[in-house]
Order: sequence, then C-alpha cells, then structure tokens
Amino acid sequence: MRSMTAYSAAQESNKAGKTKIVLRSLNYKHLDISVYNLPQQALVLEEQIQEEIKKNITRGKIEVYFYQESRNQNKFSVNKKEFANYVNQLKSLAKDFNLEEKISPLEILNLPGVIASYSRSGVSKTQLVSVLKKSLKKLVEFKKEKGRAISKEITKNLNLLDDNISKIKKAKKRPSKEVDGKEDIEEELSLVEFYSKKAKTIINSKKQIRKGKAINFLSQEILRELNAASSKTRQKKMASLIVEAKNYLGRIREQAQNIE
Repeated sequence: MRSMTAYSAAQESNKAGKTKIVLRSLNYKHLDISVYNLPQQALVLEEQIQEEIKKNITRGKIEVYFYQESRNQNKFSVNKKEFANYVNQLKSLAKDFNLEEKISPLEILNLPGVIASYSRSGVSKTQLVSVLKKSLKKLVEFKKEKGRAISKEITKNLNLLDDNISKIKKAKKRPSKEVDGKEDIEEELSLVEFYSKKAKTIINSKKQIRKGKAINFLSQEILRELNAASSKTRQKKMASLIVEAKNYLGRIREQAQNIE
C-alpha cells in the first residue's frame, strides 16, 4: 500500500553545473502530471519524464520541479567574415570620398553582427533522466513508508468495526412475529463482515492494484449496509452500536482518500 502524498528530491553535478529535481505528490482521483521550470532545450524530454512517472505511479497529482545551476559563463565569438566585410566597405568608402583611411578594430567590433555571445547550458539529457529516476525512487519509498502507517491504522479500525459488529449480534433480539422480520438485520451484519474481510485482504495483498479505490468502494458498501441496519432496528443499544460502527468506518474512509 502506498500513500498519495509524498515528497522527494535528488540532484547530480558535473563540470557544466548542477541538476536538481523535486517531486511532490498530492491527493487526486486520477494521475495528473505537471512539469515546471524545464529549460527550452530540454522540452523534448517532457514526454519522456511523464512516461517515466507513469511507470512508477498510478494515481495522484504529481508536480515535477526542475532546477539548474550552471557553472559556465557567457562566451564570445568574433564573426571574422562580418568583420572583414566591414573593413572592405570602410576602405571602399575612404577611397571613393578621398577620406583618410583610419580603421579602428574596437569600433568595428561594436558594429552589428561582429560579436556573438552565447552560453553553453549545463543541462545534460542523460543527467536529467538519471536525476528523475533517483527522485522517483525516493518518492516511491516515501509513499510506501507512509502507506505502511495508513495500512496499520485502517486495519486497526477494521478490527474495531468487526468487534462492534460482534457486539451488535450479541445485543440484537429475535424479531417478533408482529413485525414480520422487519427488524432482522442478520443479512446486513453478515455483509458488513464480508466487506471488512475483503478490505483486509486487499490491504495485505502484494499485487500492484489501486487499493485506494477498492477500499473506498468497500467502505461505501459497508456504509450502505449499516444505514439499512439502522433503519430497521428499534433497539436503543443496537442503534448506539451502529452509530459507533459508522464512526470507525468514517475514519477508514478518510484514510482511504490518501491511498494510491
């Protein structure tokens, strides 16, 4: 079992700079992935990032934050062809208009197209994918750790629910002939026990299934049976025990909302 809420971060460094990826997982009924701060030259990797996440996570809102620190400073390059073109034009103008031929290299360097500045990005596609996988691994481990805690809590409340159903069975009286079995809640109680057992099986299953949706569905079925039992009974003690059972179920349903 895995929690839907989790957080992780991973980073790698090389000569060009540092790449860091932060992942945050939030409650959501479907799988929704958002990628932030991805540099323009790495945008082609967004689909690959999403596919990598889909391999590891089935449900929740996943936010991917990319951070980069580059060690490279801006570099400059002289366009020699453009420089020579300006020199030839100046010489031609000086000859045509009988001007003194004084050409300053510094002035030519300031002319458009002569100097090109650029900076090499520290983004490595290989490094980015590597950091993503590291962060994903940490995220899944975090999810499993929190999932174990949720599993224990749900199991605890399911056991309390089972004990409560046993108390209701002991407290209930045989329905009288006058009410023609209208107060008989044996079927409802049996179904509650069946669904509770089913929920425990799902919790302990090693299969990669959407346990959150399954437990939430079983919780709804248990609630329906408890409501049916509540509408039938006229005994105060049994009614009180059914309310108590709904309280345990409410805790289970709340915890199920945070299961992947």
